[in-house]
Amino acid sequence: MRDYILLIVILATLPFCFKRPFFGLLVYVWISLMNPHRFTWGIAYSFPVAKVVALATIAGLPFIPNRWKIPREWEAWILAALGIYFSFTTFYALAPEKAWADWSQFIKIYLMIFIAFLLIQTPQQLRSFFMTIAISIGLVGLKGGLFALLTGGGHLVYGPPESFIADNNALALAEIMVLPLLLYLGLGEVRRWLKIFLYIMASLLVISIVSSYSRGALLGLSAIAFYFILISRHRWRYLLVIGVLVIGVLSFIPQKWFERMGTIAEYQDDASVMGRINAWWFAYNLALDRPLVGGGFRTFQDDLFLTYAPDPYDVHDAHSIYFEVLGEHGFVGLGLFLSLMFIAFRSLGQIQKWTNDIESLKWANQYSRMLKLSIIAYCICGAFLGLAYFDLYYYIITGVIVMKVIVKKILEETSPQTPLPSGSLSKRGRVF
Repeated sequence: MRDYILLIVILATLPFCFKRPFFGLLVYVWISLMNPHRFTWGIAYSFPVAKVVALATIAGLPFIPNRWKIPREWEAWILAALGIYFSFTTFYALAPEKAWADWSQFIKIYLMIFIAFLLIQTPQQLRSFFMTIAISIGLVGLKGGLFALLTGGGHLVYGPPESFIADNNALALAEIMVLPLLLYLGLGEVRRWLKIFLYIMASLLVISIVSSYSRGALLGLSAIAFYFILISRHRWRYLLVIGVLVIGVLSFIPQKWFERMGTIAEYQDDASVMGRINAWWFAYNLALDRPLVGGGFRTFQDDLFLTYAPDPYDVHDAHSIYFEVLGEHGFVGLGLFLSLMFIAFRSLGQIQKWTNDIESLKWANQYSRMLKLSIIAYCICGAFLGLAYFDLYYYIITGVIVMKVIVKKILEETSPQTPLPSGSLSKRGRVF
């Protein structure tokens, strides 16, 4: 029954996706992040729901008025270069069949990102985009948090099967990345019922993250909590709230959780950690041998470990966004990947400077803060997870680029005597 209800709901949205492609984009983001069809067990489980929504959305693009052009920002150029370069390395992949399958999944994400550039044109649409992202992951976290409360935190919390967030560690990363979005969206929400719902969801998200038993998630959660307190004007108030929340969460966590977290300092005796280090050396050695193209998508294979790994029989996945890109796309690919991350983070800082004293752009200032926290979470937790092609991260980067374009447009309209350059940020940063 659940299958048919979900399919009816999704198929019923298709005419609206065609007529209003922005609505189709939001439906696609919801499906790609939450994976609602993976919570069924029948026909809907394997039905290509994301594909049909994407096709309906794309079909409606020629009929929408006032389409924007692709942003001429550094992030957009690097994003395009990253997609082109990853496609280039796939031609030289060491496991071509598997590589092209992964490339196909990756390029679909990129296609929808560039469609988002055409469709998100106003602050209201940007907020809807962020709200869809936050609630899509937030609902999965809410379910996980309730499960953890009901079971006393004695079981690991997992995401929907056969998705980016199926693994407990991956789900925890996604939850940490959207936690700042839920908090800041709640801060600016005028509807009391939605504000309360967002805050409840954020609280249960913390419980779900802790119940993932992920050591990387603990580091990431600690890092964004510290940074959040550091940048907040009411840091003592938030410090008190976080302290109460920590005490409340830890009070029901079983002893085995503390034992698991205690192994962080004893990594030499942890076979899992040593296996990851072996995989990282594998990626580095392969990149040294093929510095321009790496091994291509899906290069962490048994036969290649025999050639490049220090321990050829301890085969592991990348378990790091950095070494995943290094091993699969070489030093050039890693350089592009890091450049995108650095410039996006830098742009958020610049947007904060532009909007610090402008009440009408307070929303952009708050969004910049929350997106910084999301990127920090990805940087830290991603060091221990192979999620270099995670759609959630690229949606966050999309939000950064679109927000930058919208803010520039508003500032140019209000201060036409000081035009903004299309790529550089430094001039605008000195205006206010």
